[in-house]
Amino acid sequence: MMMMMIVDHAARLRGLYSALSKTLDAQSVAPAMFVDNALTLEELELIQSKRRQPVRAAQRLLNIVIAQSSDVYGCFLNALYNSGDEGKKLRTLILENNCKGEQLIV
Repeated sequence: MMMMMIVDHAARLRGLYSALSKTLDAQSVAPAMFVDNALTLEELELIQSKRRQPVRAAQRLLNIVIAQSSDVYGCFLNALYNSGDEGKKLRTLILENNCKGEQLIV
């Protein structure tokens, strides 16, 4: 059952990967995930080192979340929700999984 949940969240994020890479604010989401012990200090620093490359930072964060457990995915969703209106919108779209990637781009 646990493996199914991991595959489910990974599949959702892979399906939206391109659009999320362009819209996700990894610089606001990653610190919240670090505080919740969902990211290591090394992972946080790697994401923060891409401050001038927001797409690369988002991709790095997404790759981490895809590869991790459903607990990390839950922390990711919570951090999105708490990151503001755009984060709440992305969280809703990820959970509903009823969008094509193009709909995420505002």
